[in-house]
Amino acid sequence: METRVKIRRLPEIDLARLAPLRPDEQRRQVEHHKAGRPPFSYNPLRRTIHDVINVTPDLFGPAEPTSWGRVEELIALRAKPGNEYDANITVARSLHAYVIAEEIRAQ
Repeated sequence: METRVKIRRLPEIDLARLAPLRPDEQRRQVEHHKAGRPPFSYNPLRRTIHDVINVTPDLFGPAEPTSWGRVEELIALRAKPGNEYDANITVARSLHAYVIAEEIRAQ
């Protein structure tokens, strides 16, 4: 009887994170992922994304953008110290700076 191996697809955000690494480091990271243990999660950023990209509900009208200090505080509360915090804060900082520079408002 043949055993089928299920290969999980890497999420795009993980592929983007792995792309700039050296080949040996890429292999190590993929092996960790295959073992079911990615080194960290972007869940803290996902839970803070509305503050990062200045989402304003139609019901309340325009609101001031969330300050970077507040975004950083929220991610610090939600992320594990170390690699997870560093990865989440780096992506959040880039997104927040872009949103502020381009004066983007999401609804």
